[in-house]
Amino acid sequence: MLAAVCHATGEALRIEEVRLRPPGPGEVQVEVHSVAICHSDIGYLDGIWASQRPAVYGHEAAGRITALGAGVTGLAPGDAVVVTMIRSCGQCRPCRTGKPFLCAAPHDRCDGRLSLPDGTPVEQGLSTAAFAESCVVHASQVARVDPVEQLMTSTRSPSSCPIFTASMASAIQSCTVASPMAGPERPWPARRV
Repeated sequence: MLAAVCHATGEALRIEEVRLRPPGPGEVQVEVHSVAICHSDIGYLDGIWASQRPAVYGHEAAGRITALGAGVTGLAPGDAVVVTMIRSCGQCRPCRTGKPFLCAAPHDRCDGRLSLPDGTPVEQGLSTAAFAESCVVHASQVARVDPVEQLMTSTRSPSSCPIFTASMASAIQSCTVASPMAGPERPWPARRV
């Protein structure tokens, strides 16, 4: 599978072949249809935050589930989902008290789910690694969305943190997405999601 791999701070990402292991228990594999680039990704690329190299970043994506690991319920292959870096175990105190974004469970981002063809481990940047054709993430990192086909497949749809975060908020039934650059030169219509 192809991914945009970061080998060193300040270097351009290289589109190259990587190996993605199948989903393990509690994980899902998502075929990435669309991915946002966030300032957090840029911070890792620029070396502002520590990271192992090589690494694949990208932590906000939309796509379809292609495979499930053992024990995953409530999701199925073919489901349209949004993917986020927020991973929760459901068992630690922050998760049990309604703050899964503060999950205290350890997670090894170099656990072998991604590697170069020679076997060199590749870090799953921001616990997601969505700058790739597919990613394997914990099931807690995806939210099924219906319908989202227009948003995922349109090359004119904007992508950013607020859109994916809003899509995942359980209290939101739908949201309207419009390009901040809409106008006579860029007539991108608002879309109801």
